[in-house]
Amino acid sequence: WKGATNGWTFANVTSNHSIEAWFRPATSIITAAAGPGGSIAPNGTVVVTWSSNQTFSITTNFGYSISNLVVDSLVKAATNSWTFTAVTNDHTIQAWFQPIPGLVITASAGPGGMITPSGEVPVAYGGDQTFNIATNLGFAVSNVVVDSLARGATNSWTFVNVTNNGHVIEAWFQPVMYSITATAGFGGVISPSGTVSAAWGSDRAFAISNATGFTISNVLVDGEWKGATNGWTFANVTSNHSIEAWFRPATSLITAAAGPGGSIAPSGLVVVVWSSNQAFTITTNLGFAVSNVAVDDILMGATNDWVFQGVTNNHTIQVWFSALSEFTSNGTPHAWLQLHGYTNNYDDADWSDEDKDRSFAWQEYQAGTVPTNDRSVFRVLRADFKTTSNLVSWYATTNSGVYALMSIYRSTNLRYGTWVSWASNISRSASGTNNWWDTNLPAAGIPAFYRPCLTNQGH
Repeated sequence: WKGATNGWTFANVTSNHSIEAWFRPATSIITAAAGPGGSIAPNGTVVVTWSSNQTFSITTNFGYSISNLVVDSLVKAATNSWTFTAVTNDHTIQAWFQPIPGLVITASAGPGGMITPSGEVPVAYGGDQTFNIATNLGFAVSNVVVDSLARGATNSWTFVNVTNNGHVIEAWFQPVMYSITATAGFGGVISPSGTVSAAWGSDRAFAISNATGFTISNVLVDGEWKGATNGWTFANVTSNHSIEAWFRPATSLITAAAGPGGSIAPSGLVVVVWSSNQAFTITTNLGFAVSNVAVDDILMGATNDWVFQGVTNNHTIQVWFSALSEFTSNGTPHAWLQLHGYTNNYDDADWSDEDKDRSFAWQEYQAGTVPTNDRSVFRVLRADFKTTSNLVSWYATTNSGVYALMSIYRSTNLRYGTWVSWASNISRSASGTNNWWDTNLPAAGIPAFYRPCLTNQGH
């Protein structure tokens, strides 16, 4: 064997010789190598049949990436595969690697809390990274957004086997909210009302207003009465609360007073419901008459009653009286007329016939009958004055069919004398005509005056 040669010369031939030429398919050599951080396959000296293709696969170790590829001393872009096509020459291929640099996760938090760590957080390739989320006082996590996807309210998040850059995590917070239940009873409003939200640590004010004709009676805050107030503020809210406003009809006070000689009813401090009426009745004592009435310090003159209409404010009413000591022109005492309901214009009253029994008031005074009771009737029919007895006949009836007993009063002075009960329980005549004899006469020369009347009717 003479090796592979493309020629041979037999020199100075002196004998027979033989020569054989042997052939094989042509091949090329591709030398493949890889630097640290990865491998290339196949590797080393690779024999490639003439005009065939040869592919090389480049694989990185964990934590490395292909930095570039050098083919026949020419730098090629980083790729994990390279194919030599129709190989007719020798070649070389070298794969170069570089450690993958640290990755970054961007972490941020909105108002109301924090995320730890935060900012641009470096992460080793393939490593894990946990983020913890904490709230400020009065706040809660509302949502955590990871790579633009909402993950809900959570207090932590872990990125596992990080192999890519560009991860983003955002923590969002919201104030802790509490409820205040506000209600109002009939007669007014509370604002705001219903279920009212209040953020943690905030203040929440409520205004209370009464309707026309009502007033605030009390305010109930978390089960405690706070009195009548037109507003309430919950300061630094850190829990749920309740508030109830209560109302009552508005009232006014009328102060009623009477001086000596009579009375006013009702008297004292009189509570009046808003917009209602309040009447006062004035009554005189015997021997007195109303002299004046002052309403809210304004004199209104003499009257027996007064009505405040549609009361919406406080008022005062005061009554003064004056003593009666005079007589009518007929000699009837004013006090007697007043006793029977006559309080003004006494001379006119003296000539009135209130009970329609055909006797004027002055006549009934003289007779001892009641001027306002038609059953108390006196009419003299006959008077006989004898030496030993006096006969008095009169007509009296009750007009009711019931004949009550009669009484006789006697006086020796018609105007100033004292009337003395002289006889009582005298049986009434069925006809109404009555006769009575006085046998106990006064001394000679002294007159006697008689008054018949119904027993227990006065004289």
